Amino acid sequence: MSVADDWIDQLLSLPRDYKAGSKSLLQLIAEIEPPHLDSGEFARRVSERLRRSPELIDAWQLYSYDKRTTSTPYLDGLEVGFFDGERRDVVEHGDAVDACADFVVRETQSLLRLR
Repeated sequence: MSVADDWIDQLLSLPRDYKAGSKSLLQLIAEIEPPHLDSGEFARRVSERLRRSPELIDAWQLYSYDKRTTSTPYLDGLEVGFFDGERRDVVEHGDAVDACADFVVRETQSLLRLR
């Protein structure tokens, strides 16, 4: 991994940083300033990193389960979608890495639109 991809490590550690600190996930993501990538490239880079550290998937799953907002992306095992009172735009992935990468991309893009 190049120095230019250090933001991926920072991004993927956010659920732990969020739980331990006083900043919102939006504030933490804004501090990282992820590069503008299309969704496919973003997901590819996140998947590569998650395959090397699959323990990060559990942190993202717990973060998703702990969310108390509506109109938000969710991760439920291999299922990823958007919840706004009912599940929408649902995708069932073949493995946990791809599901988590999809969720991280959706969550990051959703939060960055709020800035």
